[in-house]
Amino acid sequence: MNLNLFFAEPPAFGLCVAFVTLLAYGGAVVAMTLTLLVRAPRPKNPPVIVDDTSGTRAIDVGTPGVSVVVPFRNEERNLSALLASIDNQNYKGMIEVVLVDDGSTDGGADVIKKFTPRNENLRVNAIDARSSADDGVGMCIDANARLTSKQRALDAGVGESSHTLILFTDADMILEPTWVESMVNSRLSTGADMVFGHTAIARVGLSVNTDAAINAVSGRIGGFMRKWFVLLESYQLEYLFSFARAFSKLNLTGSCMGNNILVTKEAYAACGGQRGVGYTIVEDRALLALMRKKGFKAVAQEPFTVTAWTYPSRSKGQFVNQMLRWARGGLRPGGGLFVAGMLLLTQNIMFLLSTVWTPPLLTLQCVANFMLTWIFLSISFHKNGSPVSKILFPAHYVFMMAETALFIPLTLFWRKIEWKDRKI
Repeated sequence: MNLNLFFAEPPAFGLCVAFVTLLAYGGAVVAMTLTLLVRAPRPKNPPVIVDDTSGTRAIDVGTPGVSVVVPFRNEERNLSALLASIDNQNYKGMIEVVLVDDGSTDGGADVIKKFTPRNENLRVNAIDARSSADDGVGMCIDANARLTSKQRALDAGVGESSHTLILFTDADMILEPTWVESMVNSRLSTGADMVFGHTAIARVGLSVNTDAAINAVSGRIGGFMRKWFVLLESYQLEYLFSFARAFSKLNLTGSCMGNNILVTKEAYAACGGQRGVGYTIVEDRALLALMRKKGFKAVAQEPFTVTAWTYPSRSKGQFVNQMLRWARGGLRPGGGLFVAGMLLLTQNIMFLLSTVWTPPLLTLQCVANFMLTWIFLSISFHKNGSPVSKILFPAHYVFMMAETALFIPLTLFWRKIEWKDRKI
């Protein structure tokens, strides 16, 4: 192979395309940064939640009830902490928890049976995805629907829900006491039909409001390299949420996480639920796109501080599967994130090549975009109350370069993705 040919100057047309692309990326980052500096409008009619001076949680009849839908599969070790955090909500309306067992083979069902709520406004309803209509389940999962198992479980949970406000979360979550209240307040103050919240990765040393959650996380993280990997994984999630919130403020269809979403039952039904979404491995982002396409208002929770925590990946394999699922489902051609993904990918590739190949002007543009991105993330992390430091961006950028080199071939050629012990 002629190495001189490899390191030769790229053709003029290629330089022009790269330069224009990098300018577009830089312009997009500047636009997102500016939108973060715009003060969020004050709620026109903020909901008033009446407190009780007796110290007990009084149910306010004027506060709307909510249904929390939780599909789960083999989550025996996580369900107790999740249920405890829901039981600890300071919301004054009724809270119904609909747990949909998606084919578990562990003792998760027993954990639910043993759980006794401390608060009068909490009701727990568990249904089994394997039940049939003859078993008395009002809306069991339709095994013939061409949807993922999780999508069918979500629809079944909504069908069993009693309230018009639906909150979606996962079993491997710990929810701040303000979670329900902040999501409902965002819905009521904006009139939105869909609200997505800010989820972060729980780490040792962070204040998560459930002792069981801290113990669980502490038991799963060990060794210097493991802790460093979790730190970068945490940074990456904050990175993605920074872009998600900026997209929302620009009224663009970005992304969200299905473990922290509120929808109105009416809008969900009008979209056809998961059947309307269709088969997808990123049902959360697809629901957001469908809601906006149907003319429903979808916004980021305000303030966009962390109200929900999830666990770090248990293994590198789980992390790789998660990244492949996001990339293959969210960045497919024709999707709303495809252009943004290509701009970011070009920036990453050009930055990597700038050390050996690209002309000085292009290298300068890459470095400028690097700094603009760092400024954007610094402002975003501050406004979002992110639990990781903005100074980690250079380390994360190296991590992201490695991901770019790894996930391009895997996304194109590796067809097998596993999630929750199933191939999807």
